[in-house]
Amino acid sequence: MNSKYPYIRRITPNELAEFLNAKGVSHHSFKCPICNNEHHTLIDNMPIEDDKSDVNVVLQPVLPAFVYPRAEELKNAIEKKDYPEHYQHLTQGPILGLVNQAIYREVIHLTCDNCGYVRTFSKDSIIQWLVDEGKF
Repeated sequence: MNSKYPYIRRITPNELAEFLNAKGVSHHSFKCPICNNEHHTLIDNMPIEDDKSDVNVVLQPVLPAFVYPRAEELKNAIEKKDYPEHYQHLTQGPILGLVNQAIYREVIHLTCDNCGYVRTFSKDSIIQWLVDEGKF
């Protein structure tokens, strides 16, 4: 693993299988719930090829979410002591209420090779399990 760029770490198919087996998933659970196909493709981060530099840039699948209340409302609520101050970091940013309102959860996808059905898994959960097992 490249410790300078930990986000580059990819989950391998064997690691995903070990994780799922440890969680009680059986061989039958790997079948696509739509078409019963047993062949899937694992989609994790994909490097952006750049022959002009040695900078490591990747595209990581994520699930986006928005923070509510909106930044301006949250800022006012914190000032009125309606919300704790530790939420203050959610009210700061270059464009109040736009840039800092979105948060992301890194995920990996398991895509059925037959029908294209996509299953999504939290990458953080898998990495934490790998760390706990001494495999990361």
